[in-house]
Amino acid sequence: MKNVITIFFLVHFLPCVFSQHDKTIDSLKQVLSISSQDTNKVYLLHAIGSHYQISFSDTAMIYANQELKLSEQLKFQKGVALSYLLIGTIKQYKNIDEEALKYYMLSIKISEQISNKKLMAAAMVGIGIISQNAGNARKAIDYYEKALKIREEINDKMGISACLNNLSGIYYNRGDRKTAKTYILRCLKSGEETGSKTVIASSLNGLANISLEDGNLSDALEYSLKALKMYEEMQSFYDIVLVLNNRGEIYLKLKKLNEALSCYKKALEMAQSYDILEFEADALGGLAVVYEKTNNYKLAYQYRTSCSELKDSILNKEARDQVLEMSAKYETEKNEKEIEILNKEKVISTEQNKRKNIIAYSLIAGLLLVLIFSLFLFNRFNVTRKQKHIIEEKQKEITDSITYAKRLQIAILPPESYWKSHLSQSFVLYQPKDIVSGDFYWVENVNDLILFAAADCTGHGVSGAMVSVVCSNALNRTVKEFDIFEPNKILDKVRELVLETFAKSESDIKDGMDISLCCLNSKTKQLLWSGANNPLWYIRENNLNEIKGDKHPIGKTDNPKPFTPHTIQLQELDTLYVFTDGYADQFGGQKNKKFMNKSLKNLLLEIHQQPIQAQKELLLQRFAQWKGNTEQTDDVLIIGLKV
Repeated sequence: MKNVITIFFLVHFLPCVFSQHDKTIDSLKQVLSISSQDTNKVYLLHAIGSHYQISFSDTAMIYANQELKLSEQLKFQKGVALSYLLIGTIKQYKNIDEEALKYYMLSIKISEQISNKKLMAAAMVGIGIISQNAGNARKAIDYYEKALKIREEINDKMGISACLNNLSGIYYNRGDRKTAKTYILRCLKSGEETGSKTVIASSLNGLANISLEDGNLSDALEYSLKALKMYEEMQSFYDIVLVLNNRGEIYLKLKKLNEALSCYKKALEMAQSYDILEFEADALGGLAVVYEKTNNYKLAYQYRTSCSELKDSILNKEARDQVLEMSAKYETEKNEKEIEILNKEKVISTEQNKRKNIIAYSLIAGLLLVLIFSLFLFNRFNVTRKQKHIIEEKQKEITDSITYAKRLQIAILPPESYWKSHLSQSFVLYQPKDIVSGDFYWVENVNDLILFAAADCTGHGVSGAMVSVVCSNALNRTVKEFDIFEPNKILDKVRELVLETFAKSESDIKDGMDISLCCLNSKTKQLLWSGANNPLWYIRENNLNEIKGDKHPIGKTDNPKPFTPHTIQLQELDTLYVFTDGYADQFGGQKNKKFMNKSLKNLLLEIHQQPIQAQKELLLQRFAQWKGNTEQTDDVLIIGLKV
């Protein structure tokens, strides 16, 4: 069901949908140029803004703001609600989710006041999509169901189809294929009632994916063929490539290699023609599997290499874009503030020159010497006071810029709801030294396996935060792209990816991270673990056991070695801890010395039988007590888990 939700949002979630043809837009613009300042002009502005919202978001925002301004002048509340909805959608496409949510909520508020249920439902779906992308599935389902109920009340057939499709997609992604199938069958029925080929084809493709996952290969093949024929009729090339790749996978499982080869070749040709990179990579990977199964290892190697290179180029670009975006936003804001301050200083300098002239003239006058001199001293005092104020402002503005960078870093950390859904009996004690941190925590779920880690990147503050983006992205790529789940092999691959990222720099970058990485089988309670410099501690029957990490980091090293695997069969009431060195390295106490690992071990032995959240509070209290008025030494991160 890949990409189905996005496609439906573009087609069905907007209150008005208009043709994408340039002729239509040209006609709308001509009508707009001669329109009066009335509600019809509001609708025209909305139509043109909706057209541009995906490809030309800045242009779309111009029309959306004009629409909002005119609606407010006319006191046309429906127009205001439409404007907020469009602005929210544009913000969402630009990944400015907080602002998008604000405008969606404003649209809902006004829509409720004017009893416009259609607009209310559209904004609710927008909030649902943002929630789903943020990993908050429960909130997304809640908003989708609210929107579905409203659309059923007003008999909005296309809107009903969209909600059913989205609910099916989210349950499918959560592994609940039974519920997903229930919703997609309702969506198919809705599409048949309205005669919407887009809805029918998308639903058939969704059923094909569910059947494939359930092992009903004949059903999967039949559904996908029907979907393919409909997409070909509509000349929807993106979806044709998607279905061809899916059919290739079905034929592979049926061991019909010739048919699989034909599907993947067609998919590759179309993906390359229309520059659909993601599907091109899928087709290359499929062809590699086919040739492996036919013992044509030369072609299999060629296609596997091409697939890997293409995926690397896609994912490396994403990682570089993340780092560059964080750096650019921080530097831009800092430079703007510095320019503003320099302009203020220039004004002050000009004032000083004027005062000097006044003093020179006063000396010539002679008789006013004492008065002018007193005035000069007074004014110098004011200048000093202003300069002090400017320095304080500059400090505050730089701090504000770093605070904004914190919001960007938080985006790579797993939301608390996602963490708790997989590790309910756990805590994360995360206390950066500065506004942003070089430490980060990470979690990923694959079937019965729960991978989680505590990582400490080189440095702290802004520099450490930027390294953490690179390292976090490498962890995600290793698990999601390369399907590696053993901690020692994950660390080997992450080291390779981090070095590959930094190798593109002209400078000799030796940054990296220390990490403690766990893989817990939620059914068998078997724990696989590996560490780079950082250890694993676990307490069993009031004894603290330690497994030390390998003495080399994730990063550039003179003598790189494979990381060592460790296996532990956890028992009931075991408590385990992974952490960075910040807590133990904190200076404090009566003699202003480090807390040290020995003291941390004794503290954990004292509190490990307490409820898991109480342990976090006790650790925080002891840290604050030890630190006292001393500055925090480093970023602090401790993860605790009770079996």
